[in-house]
Amino acid sequence: MTRTEALRAVVLAWPIPDGAVATAADLLAIASADPLWRGALFQWCPPRGRELLPTARALGCMLSRVRGIALDGFTIAVVLRGASGALWVRRRVEALSALEASTPSR
Repeated sequence: MTRTEALRAVVLAWPIPDGAVATAADLLAIASADPLWRGALFQWCPPRGRELLPTARALGCMLSRVRGIALDGFTIAVVLRGASGALWVRRRVEALSALEASTPSR
């Protein structure tokens, strides 16, 4: 599985509703009960050593690297950074702007 495929799995398996926020620690807590989400995380952000899941810090760093990238109609964004970590959200990306849609492809 490529990095892009693994990221796609994370974006599509995002475990909370679009627009709802969660910390990396919250997302990891959900992974313990959601096998689809856990598998996507494992492929994209593999844990070190004998751990079953990555650390919240490792997940937060990986999310920071891909924030704002549009993939399959969604993007991951940071809403707020605080002492207890960032709040992450998955947002639906709007359709192409009128300018992009009217530009002929080459």
